[in-house]
Amino acid sequence: MTEKCFNLVDSPWILVKDQEDHTEEVSLEKVLTNAQDYRDLAGETAAQNAAVLRLLIAINHTVITRMDSPVEDEEEALDRWEEIWKDGRLPEQAIKDYLSRWKDKFWLIDPEGGFLQSKTAEIGTDYKASKLTGDLSESNHKLRLFQLRSGESKESLTMAEAARWLLNVNAYDDTSAKAKGTQPNGEKFPSIGAGWLGKLGQIYAYGSNLFETIMLNTVLLKSDDSIWGKDKPYWEEQEKVRQRQEIRMPDNQAGLLTFPSRLLLLKEQNGRITGFNLLGGGFFEKTDAFNEPFTTWRPVKGKKNEPVHFVPRRHDAARQIWRDFASIAGFGREKEGQEIHLPGIVLWIKTLQAENLIPDSQPIEFTMPFVQYGDKDFFVTDTSTQSLMMYPKLLTEAGKEWRTIIEEEISKIDTAAYDTGILAQTVAEASGDSGESVTKFAVKGRALAYENADEPFRTWLATLNPSTYEDEEARQGKREELQRKLRNCFLRLECTVVGVPPVNALFSRQVMKGGKMVRVLSVPEAEMRFEAQINKLYPKITQKEGGTE
Repeated sequence: MTEKCFNLVDSPWILVKDQEDHTEEVSLEKVLTNAQDYRDLAGETAAQNAAVLRLLIAINHTVITRMDSPVEDEEEALDRWEEIWKDGRLPEQAIKDYLSRWKDKFWLIDPEGGFLQSKTAEIGTDYKASKLTGDLSESNHKLRLFQLRSGESKESLTMAEAARWLLNVNAYDDTSAKAKGTQPNGEKFPSIGAGWLGKLGQIYAYGSNLFETIMLNTVLLKSDDSIWGKDKPYWEEQEKVRQRQEIRMPDNQAGLLTFPSRLLLLKEQNGRITGFNLLGGGFFEKTDAFNEPFTTWRPVKGKKNEPVHFVPRRHDAARQIWRDFASIAGFGREKEGQEIHLPGIVLWIKTLQAENLIPDSQPIEFTMPFVQYGDKDFFVTDTSTQSLMMYPKLLTEAGKEWRTIIEEEISKIDTAAYDTGILAQTVAEASGDSGESVTKFAVKGRALAYENADEPFRTWLATLNPSTYEDEEARQGKREELQRKLRNCFLRLECTVVGVPPVNALFSRQVMKGGKMVRVLSVPEAEMRFEAQINKLYPKITQKEGGTE
């Protein structure tokens, strides 16, 4: 029988980096009791970091809501949060006491199953260690995500590596694993989709160190400002989730953040992890699943006269996150027919700001890690992250005017991107291209426009402190700062899109299209139209003395 080994409480396995960017592996107890000394988590991917962060938040949430006495109401929750925030470190003794009490549940290898594992998974799909590390499927001629692993490190993992990737697989596993057997009633098991985090459009608030990050994301109140149900992380549960079992969404944060989307069982040989078995775990309805605070949402219209519902808005690697600014921060000016539900973490930050628990002067970085899938979530195709830095006051009533301005500026960028696509399309047509080729040029032109606007827009957004730009003149000056940068950005992009066209593209001509003769613009004509559109969107503004470009 396999003996217990590698306890996550006191064995180093969580990768962190300090303020000088030095990385090290630390234990669960050390990372929590010394969080103020670390800048951030430093795992293999941003998505994996998010999975580890949720474990840290779950433990902190449980400890805070129980220490001294259970949190009973909103006021007590905010008072307790403020006390710890001002102290600048997580409650060390309370954390040590909690981890000591439950330490026996944190063995990575255990004859009873091990941390976040289940003996039920013995009958599950058999995978090698390479699957645990998030490798991409090799089907359809796709390359693996991590090619640098070779030799023993490719065939097996250290205990520390396996612990991190165990959380990752539970969070983001694809749908390739098959169900085993049938339900007690004889029916087939239901489809459960990707792991819970893989279904989300994740969003977390990041501070200047790991302590601040954990605390900012320790959401002690629901979106309606009521308190959560009593915290019960999965290791405290007596009744474990069964294969592909549909349950009610946990009403407590610790239960949700440690929820077993998959039933796994690691294979250990000579002190290394060589593979694992996997079955589908628990699942719940994602529509209107507002107990999940760390996702953006998109509306889904029902039938006539039915209310609008919301599902998580998954991130797209090809789409800049600020283009969906309203789904993160809310509208400035309400729009008829527009439905929105803000992420719980954003509403929590708004509450902290409204209660003056976090300073106006410190911007917060909202980070959005994600995993992308292919073919109905059957395999992973990409993992990445995006971020937006903004002042928390921008989320409040004081930032309403600015949110309206931001919406309008994003709309202008959308128009400029469309015009860039038309320019690219016209250049392609003038050069003799047709059909799908022309469409591809238009799509590429729009993508280039957004890529080029990304850095100046995000930099500008990060400097928008409503306390600094309160009056109309200040707001207009700050707005013009962005418009000057974007004007220059798009006019420079024109040269990239046009390139060096062939001689025949310098003259307009007649071509047959759709059964009739149509005139194709020359490249010079296309350039003139594009420049006219940019000048209309962003009129040339004289730089004021002492201003910044």
